[in-house]
Amino acid sequence: MAGALFVAGAALAPACANALTTFSAYDDGASTAAAAVTSNAEQVLFSASAGPTDLITFESAPLGAADGLTVGPGVTLGADGQTITNTLLGSPAFYGFNITLGGGQWASVDGGTLTFNFATPITSFGAYLTGVQLADSIEVNGSSVVSVENPVPGDGGVAFLGFTGGAPVSQVVINAQPSYGDIIGVDNVQYTALDVTDTGGGAPVPEPATWLIMLLGVGAIGAALRRASPAARLALIAEN
Repeated sequence: MAGALFVAGAALAPACANALTTFSAYDDGASTAAAAVTSNAEQVLFSASAGPTDLITFESAPLGAADGLTVGPGVTLGADGQTITNTLLGSPAFYGFNITLGGGQWASVDGGTLTFNFATPITSFGAYLTGVQLADSIEVNGSSVVSVENPVPGDGGVAFLGFTGGAPVSQVVINAQPSYGDIIGVDNVQYTALDVTDTGGGAPVPEPATWLIMLLGVGAIGAALRRASPAARLALIAEN
């Protein structure tokens, strides 16, 4: 039950773009979170690169149709006809399952797409895909940047795919290859929303009015120094 992960949207050029870093791991035949050793290790590396992230586990989401569902702050799912479930369709390694420790729900993608729309563009995205059999991939703006390495068709398993850096994006689409009719699970989605107050270039640039106030202040200090006695000048300098 394979899938592909596509990233769209974007295109907001950051003031100081970071290099794109990709993450990919696959655990052949894994049917539990504990068995996804390689994927779990890759998720740790992703988290270290991404820094603080928000997490979507689907645990508080209502069961059933996922169309238009809000799954996080400013994050909604598209009208893809997919579902939030807590019921196995068959072998977990082939049809997907929950990956959240102590949880029981996940997003089930049945031969189509699962779209994540972000009100604030994001700079990182990572997710567990379960029921993986083919070389799933991530595309950023239509270009493939990472894929699952060496999956074994017929075995199923778990993959972790993710990216950090690059241009911010506002939409991520997980594609379950409808031509194959694949069924996969999606769970524990992590993302980093762009800090819109960060110019990416260090300290913020003062507004023109702020420059004027600063210059007037410097001029006033200079004038006071010229009029003051030597002892008073030292005191004025110490105060400022």
